[in-house]
Amino acid sequence: MEENIKILIVEDMPADAELNMREARKVLGKCEFEVVEREEDFLNALIHFKPHIILSDYTMPEFDGLSALRLAIENAPDVPVIMVTGSINEDTAVECIQAGAVNYVIKQSIKRLGSAIIHALEERQRKLDYRKAQADLIESEKRYRSLFELSPVGIVVQDSESNIVHVNETYCTISGYSSSELLGKNIDFLAGSQIAESIIDNRRRILSGEILKHEVVNVRKDGTEMIIELSESAITLSDGSTGILSIA
Repeated sequence: MEENIKILIVEDMPADAELNMREARKVLGKCEFEVVEREEDFLNALIHFKPHIILSDYTMPEFDGLSALRLAIENAPDVPVIMVTGSINEDTAVECIQAGAVNYVIKQSIKRLGSAIIHALEERQRKLDYRKAQADLIESEKRYRSLFELSPVGIVVQDSESNIVHVNETYCTISGYSSSELLGKNIDFLAGSQIAESIIDNRRRILSGEILKHEVVNVRKDGTEMIIELSESAITLSDGSTGILSIA
């Protein structure tokens, strides 16, 4: 967890704000706080203070918890909001949760606040980590796609049954087929004078983990045969299954 957690407290009662701070310090140690009670100050704090979590009273003279919650979701959607209120009925609690609050704590049970803060911050970090992992994956896939498409060698990716799932432009040029003509087809239709048993044996060896370097005879779209030197190995496909990577 981050060393210096910033907590934005939306509260019009100084004594209650101090209670929130005390409970937060118990579980987090070093914290930085900002207390606001007006909408203008709340929005300003979202921009400049940049809190990691918001603790908001439900009812205040100039501002209210649901308004703070909606503004937080609109302007800082990654920041969890916990409602801390003097009293709350079941309907109001449901309304807060449905509106996006991660939790609510009754002030009479303020000792629950520490664990609620920890849980909310951990959940926030999990979401941020997941989002970063997804962004990294997308970036990695973009790099892979660029290398795949721009490679000067022909590349074909097959599933475990040798159906073509990816093919680059270089291989299309070699074979004379367009990618739309190759995708989804079993790669065996390109085989020339090879014996079916040898094709099946090669597939088995590759899927079992062997890196196979060999020559094959393929038939171009125009019917002419060509000898291709292939390097083939097993690869994990995007759905988690095992496929075959063929480089010509």
